[in-house]
Amino acid sequence: MTVADYVNYGGSQMLQQPYLANNVSYFGFVVPGDLKALQNVCDERFNKPSGGAVSFEPAGPFVVMAFNKLTHLSSQNPPDSQKGFFAEQEAATWMLVIDRKRERQFWFQPYIMVDSSYAMALGREVYGFPKAIAQFVIPDGPDTATELSATTLAIRNYSPTSKGEWTKLIEVKQTAPPASGPAYSTFGDVLEFLREVGGVLEPQGSIGGDIELALHTLNDLLHRRAPMVFLKQFPDVTVAGKACYQSIVECDSAMTAFHSAAILHSTFQVNFTPCDSHPIVKDLGFAGQSVTPILSYFVDFDFEIGVGTEIWNAQGGK
Repeated sequence: MTVADYVNYGGSQMLQQPYLANNVSYFGFVVPGDLKALQNVCDERFNKPSGGAVSFEPAGPFVVMAFNKLTHLSSQNPPDSQKGFFAEQEAATWMLVIDRKRERQFWFQPYIMVDSSYAMALGREVYGFPKAIAQFVIPDGPDTATELSATTLAIRNYSPTSKGEWTKLIEVKQTAPPASGPAYSTFGDVLEFLREVGGVLEPQGSIGGDIELALHTLNDLLHRRAPMVFLKQFPDVTVAGKACYQSIVECDSAMTAFHSAAILHSTFQVNFTPCDSHPIVKDLGFAGQSVTPILSYFVDFDFEIGVGTEIWNAQGGK
């Protein structure tokens, strides 16, 4: 397939991949989800559009509700690597999924919000991240992790007279400090951190084992590439409801440095505001509008996200 040169004009907010993110502060809150609902998301985004060319399923009945601060995100590709960097904050739902056609594991974000138009443009147009603009409350580290939130334009109830309004869509609140001991435990080694995670998850039974397996991808990132998967599409201008371009894309990411991690021992609650425009609870099969995390943690690291590969393309198949 012939690929045209991209016209990178002034104000396009487009920088060439790969990208490097330094000093990423990542808060993760692992919450139970319903396997049937998570499978429906995989079917909607991947399996049905591709006509069965891929066969994705959730790796387990859980979702990671993540809040991140990226203080330094830049292109690694000259000449864009010489143009500068930008910072962003984001909130996302992370699912671990498996493509049974190839027996490969991927991370997938059904919902993701950012506060940078650069991050939104690059994420949507280059990879297919479903990024939207939002405002955030995210602490700098685990010592001040009492409240996190994402506020975005949303519509509570669909109707011809409903107006989209800024809505606190997701909120994580500390509801109780630990009964004894410190509010968090820090780790300077990723393997030590994962061993402690295993101890926390052991009482959770089978779902704990699923989550522990997923979190071991943090260790995998230190030694090999860990792929993410996206539905990348653009609406057609001539026919409403059609896509002029649609593909399933995978992309490698790799942790380039691990700085520290922490397990948060306080009790937290994740609250979702019901909105027809953002049916997060329904889509991901949460037990209600408020859920209690099975595990709460923090990681400080650097990572690189690279060039992608088309798994499937609606125009040419694959």
